[in-house]
Amino acid sequence: MRSGSCDGEVSTKMGDRELAAELRKLCDVLSGSVRGAMDKDNWKERLAALRGLSKLARGDISNCHGFLSLMSMYVKVPLQRHIEELRTVLSTEACYVVSAFAQHSSNRSAWRVATEWFVSSLLQLTTRTNRSSLLAAIETLETLARRKSFGPAAFAELLRGCTARHAATRRNAFGVLQVIIKQGQNDDNEAHLSNFIDAICRVLRSGLADADHETRRRARVCFWILNANEPEAAETLYKGLENSVRRSLDRKMSPSIQKKKETAGSAVTQVLATKKKAAKNEEAEAVKESPLPPQTSITTTKRHGNNLVRKLDEGKKEVEDMAESWALVQDALRSTLWSERLLGLRRLSEEFSRFRQKAECVNLLIPRLNDPNSRVSQMAIQALNVIMRVSPNILKDCLPEVITALLVNMSGNKEVLSSASREHLARIIQLSPVDDVARAIYRTLGDVVAPKVKVHAVEYAQYLYEQNATHFEQASPMHLALHHLLQCLKTEKKGGDVYKATLSALTALYVSAATNFLRILLQFSPGERDAVVEALETAVPHLGQECRRRLMGERPLQHAPLHVRSPFEEKLRRVSDTQPKTRPGTRKQRNVRQQERGIPFSSAPSSVKKTKCSEKVRSVSSNNEQPNGRLEKTRTASCDALNLVRSPTLKQSPFRDSPLRTQRPSHCDPIAPVEAPLSRQVKRKTDDASDLLDLLEEACEMADTCAILNRIQNMIVVNPRPWLEVFGRLLVHLERIIPQSHEPNHAVRRRGLLVLQSLVGQRALQRPIIRSLKQVFLLARVGMDDAFPEVHVEATSVLQLVLSSGIYPTDHILNAIAMSLENWLSDESGYCSRGWLTLLESVEHVFSLYGRTMMLVQEPFKEYAVSQDCFDVNVSETVFRRLCNVVVRAVQHTGSEVRLTAVLVLVSIWMGLDTAALPYLVGLSASQRKLVSLYYNKVASERRTGLHGTVQQRDLSREMRVMRLPEAECL
Repeated sequence: MRSGSCDGEVSTKMGDRELAAELRKLCDVLSGSVRGAMDKDNWKERLAALRGLSKLARGDISNCHGFLSLMSMYVKVPLQRHIEELRTVLSTEACYVVSAFAQHSSNRSAWRVATEWFVSSLLQLTTRTNRSSLLAAIETLETLARRKSFGPAAFAELLRGCTARHAATRRNAFGVLQVIIKQGQNDDNEAHLSNFIDAICRVLRSGLADADHETRRRARVCFWILNANEPEAAETLYKGLENSVRRSLDRKMSPSIQKKKETAGSAVTQVLATKKKAAKNEEAEAVKESPLPPQTSITTTKRHGNNLVRKLDEGKKEVEDMAESWALVQDALRSTLWSERLLGLRRLSEEFSRFRQKAECVNLLIPRLNDPNSRVSQMAIQALNVIMRVSPNILKDCLPEVITALLVNMSGNKEVLSSASREHLARIIQLSPVDDVARAIYRTLGDVVAPKVKVHAVEYAQYLYEQNATHFEQASPMHLALHHLLQCLKTEKKGGDVYKATLSALTALYVSAATNFLRILLQFSPGERDAVVEALETAVPHLGQECRRRLMGERPLQHAPLHVRSPFEEKLRRVSDTQPKTRPGTRKQRNVRQQERGIPFSSAPSSVKKTKCSEKVRSVSSNNEQPNGRLEKTRTASCDALNLVRSPTLKQSPFRDSPLRTQRPSHCDPIAPVEAPLSRQVKRKTDDASDLLDLLEEACEMADTCAILNRIQNMIVVNPRPWLEVFGRLLVHLERIIPQSHEPNHAVRRRGLLVLQSLVGQRALQRPIIRSLKQVFLLARVGMDDAFPEVHVEATSVLQLVLSSGIYPTDHILNAIAMSLENWLSDESGYCSRGWLTLLESVEHVFSLYGRTMMLVQEPFKEYAVSQDCFDVNVSETVFRRLCNVVVRAVQHTGSEVRLTAVLVLVSIWMGLDTAALPYLVGLSASQRKLVSLYYNKVASERRTGLHGTVQQRDLSREMRVMRLPEAECL
C-alpha cells in the first residue's frame, strides 16, 4: 500500500493552534459531503482535503496537545463517512489516511483509542464488490494489525465483525484476527492475548461451524495459530466442539502441524511394526504348543471354517459397523437439515438396542422433541417410545427434560404432534414410578415461565393424581403435592389460567384422598392453610368446616361426592375415540388406508374404479359450478352479489348508470371441468398445513391444484389455528393462482377465491388478515375483472365478507382500500375496470352503513393493531385524510364512470360525517364542489320521498367558506 498521495516523508512543523486551524479547515471541506450528500461537484476538493489529512498523518501529529480531542472533533465523523463513500477514489484515499496514522503515529496508546472509530467502517467496506475498495479496506485492517494498533475497544469491534451477518465481513475479520494472534501481544503489554482469550474462543467456536466455507477455513487457521500460542485455551476449546467440527479440524489442520504429525506418525508406525512382529513370533510359539495336529495351521483352520475364528472376525466387523453407525446418527441429529435429522432418528429407532451409548442417545434425542419441523418431532416421539420399551430405566435421570419437552409440544398449534405428546405422557405415567413423574412435573413448574406450558403441566399433575389415588393416600407424596401447588397459588395471578388449573388440581387431589388431604393440610402454617381454604371455597365449600372439626377433634361429616373435570383426560379420550380401530388382515388394512385417502375399496373392475375416481375429481374441482346451459342464472347471481356491495345511495336513479350493469364479460361460456384422475402425490391424505402447501407448489395439473385447494378450504373451515404459522406462504400461493387470467379454465382461480373467502371469514385469523388486507382487496379486484361470471361472484363475495362481517375494524378496511386505490390512480393512463370501480364503490358502501355512527379520532393510526371491538367505527384522521385525497384524485379521472362514482362516494362521506369531513375536501375545485352539492341535494330529496316538508338545499362551497377553509381553485 502506498503511504500517501505525495512521495517522501513530510514533517509538519506547526503549533497546536495552527494544527487545530488546519484540521478545522480540512473538516469543513470534508463535511460538505455530509451537508449535501448528492453533490457530485466537490469530490475533487474532498479528495485534496483527504490527501492533506494524509500529509498531516505522515508528519506524526499524535504527540500534539489534545490529539484525541482534535481527532474526535474534526477527523472522526468525516473520515468515517468517506470510508463508507460510494465513490471509489474517496473511500480508497480515506483508507490510506487511516494507514498513514497507523504507520506514523508515535503516541501508540492514543492511536489505539482512536482506532476503534474506524474498524467498523472498514469492516463494512469489505462487503463491497468493487475490488479497489475491498483491497484497500483489507490492506488497511492488516496494517492496523501488523502495527499493533488494536486496543481493547477496537479488538472488540473486530470480534464483533467475526460474527457479523455478512459472510464477507466474517471471513475478512478472521483474516485480521489471524494476524493479531500471530503478533501475540502488543509492545507495552496493555492488550495481551490472554486478556481476550475467552472472547477469541467464543468467536472461533462460531466460526468453525460457520455456513461459509472460506470463513471456516480461516477460523481453522486461527485455531491452529492459537494452539501454538495458547495450547491450554485451544485444548479447552477443542473439547467443547462438536464431533463433526473436531473431525474437520483434524482433517484440515495447518501445514506445519500436519508435517509434525506425519513425523510423529512414522515413529509410531515403526513401533507398531515391531510389536506386530513380536506378536507373530508369540503366535507361532503358541501354535507349536497347541494340541492341534502338526500339519494344521491357522490359515488352514480359517480356510476350513473354524467357528471360533469366524465369530471373532464377525464380532470385530460388527463393532466397527456399530461405531460407524453411531457416528452417522450423531452427525445426522446435529445437522441443520430437517431431512437428515429425520433419517438419524429413524436409524436411532432401529438400532438403539445395539448401541452402547444409550445415555448419549437420550441426550441427543431430547432436543429433537421440540424440533422446528413437526415431522422430526413426531419421529422423535416414536424413538422415545422405542427407548421406553427397550430400556425403561434409562429415562429416570432425564425425565424432567422429557416431560417439559412434551408439554411444550402440547402448547403448539400442531394437533397431531400435540396428541402424540399427550399419549406419550400418559404412557410415562403407566411405565414410570409415580414419585419420579411427580418430581419431574414439579421441577417443570419451577423452571418453565410460559403460562400455557404451566397450565398443561398442572393439568398433567391432576391426571397423575386421579390415576394414582391410592399412592397419594401416603403422607410424603401428598405433602409434596400440596407444597408445590400452594407455591403456584402464591406466585400466579388470581383468576389467570394457571391459577384456575391449580384450583382444579387441588380439588382433584382432595377428591382422590380426602382424609390424607386434610391431615397434611393441617401440618402447614395457619396462613398457608387459610390460603388453600379460601382458594377452594367455591370448589370445596365444606373444606373450612372440616378443618375446624378436625382441629377440635370432632368426627368428619358426610358430604356429597365432588365431580372434577379433567382436561388432560378429556383430550386423551377424544384422541382415542377419533383414531380408527385396527382390523385384522391385510385386505381390511388396505381398505382402511384407501378409505382415508378418498379411494373406494370395492372389488369392482379397474374401469369402474377409474369412472368413480373421475366422478370424484369432477365433484371436487367443480363444486357449486353452473353447467353450460345456465349462464343467465349465473349472471343473475353475479348481479345480486354486486348489489350487496353497491350502496343504496341512488336507487333507480337516472344519474347513475353503473358500468357493472352495462359491461358484459368478454367470455360467456364457462368451460366444463376437466376430468382427470388425481395424482398419487395428492391422494396421500395429510393434515399438516406445510405439507399441503408443498403439494400445492409441486402440483402441475389443474385437477390436482383444485383438489388441494378444496382440501385446504375444508381444513380452514374445520380448524383455522394450524394456518396461522403458514398464512404468509398460503397468501403467496393465492397471489400466484388468482391472477392467472390467461388460463383457459377458470376452476383454479375460482377455487383460490373460495380459499380466500374461507380465510377472511375466520375470526381466528383476524390478525394476519389485517396485516394483509391490501393484498386481499387487490386479489378480489383481480377476480372481479375476470372474464368468467363464476369467478366474478366469488371475488365479490370476498369483498362483501370483509366489509360486512364485522370481524375487521373500519379503520383498517378504509386504510387498505385507500392504499389499493392509490396503486390504481398513481398511473395516469386513464385505465379503468369494473373491479376498480367496485372497490371505489365499497367506500360508499362503508359510509352508507356506518356513516352516522362514525367518528374521527386524533390518535395516530396503529397499522396492525387488533381492535377489541371489531364493530368499532372510529376512523383516525390519518386514514381519513389518505382516503379523501384518493377520492378527490378519482374525481379528476379521465373516465366519466370513475368521476361519477367518486362524486357519489364524496356525497356519502358528506352525509355520514356532515361538516366534520369538509376540511379534508379542500382539494376540490369550484365546479367539483358544485357538482357534489347537486348530487347531495338530489340524493337527500329522493330519500325524503313521501315525507312532509321540504329539504334544505346545501352548498359545499358556502359551508366551507363559513368554516374559513381555503377557497377553491379554478381548473
